[in-house]
Amino acid sequence: MNIPISPPLIQKVVRLHAQSDAVWRALTDPDQLAAWFPDRVEGTLHVGSEGAWVFERFGLRVGYRVTARDEGRRLAMEFQCGAMRSDLEFQLRADGDGCILEVLDRTAETDPEQREGIASGWTLSLALLEHWLRLAPGNARSSWFVLRFAQYRYDDLAHWYRSEQGLKHWLTKSGALGPVGSRFELVLFDDTPVHGIVLAHTAHETLVTWDEECAVLALKAFQYGEAGPALAIQGSGWGMSPERAAEHESRFVQAMTRLVNSVGHD
Repeated sequence: MNIPISPPLIQKVVRLHAQSDAVWRALTDPDQLAAWFPDRVEGTLHVGSEGAWVFERFGLRVGYRVTARDEGRRLAMEFQCGAMRSDLEFQLRADGDGCILEVLDRTAETDPEQREGIASGWTLSLALLEHWLRLAPGNARSSWFVLRFAQYRYDDLAHWYRSEQGLKHWLTKSGALGPVGSRFELVLFDDTPVHGIVLAHTAHETLVTWDEECAVLALKAFQYGEAGPALAIQGSGWGMSPERAAEHESRFVQAMTRLVNSVGHD
């Protein structure tokens, strides 16, 4: 007898300070979901509905079908992107003055680095969700994104993304990023000050706030399909004009070129 084998599971459990009804809206309202996760949601999130999560800067459109929805508690979806299929489930329960959110991502991806990248992406995304819920939900998001292909080792990126010595090679004149929850002060290459809080670290990615801009910065590394390994800096600002986001994107183009040159000569 052939027994079907479920895809391996990536599981994340976080406690959020927001009430569960607010988190449920952030997961199921297309406009709110697009304020912290995909750039755009095409369709609704009711049982049987089909649509897509669109990640515009990645040129990615991920089709979905909602397979289960237990109001306020559970949302399950099937995703298809090319030949890759995955099942995603959100489980939510109240916990005192906050709630517990569990993410169950059953992906058919078997490559260890790809799976590590997916898990890292969820860590950063859930930290971003917590931060966004602390802001005034309702403000539209403007984003910027600079990607460069590069050869690197995941183990080396904490140096380039967090230490003062590493950051000085490509992004800053001064400053370093400490542990999660700590405050920091950076001065960028063009003398722009960046004050904020470290929201998340993984083995090879980092997410911080940029308080002056009501924004966040993500320093990322991932396998970009068949194109190969990539490094990226991604920003999101709420209540920020698209023109301001474009200014920030231009600011970081040269920085990413310096980063690629630095990791390539390490």
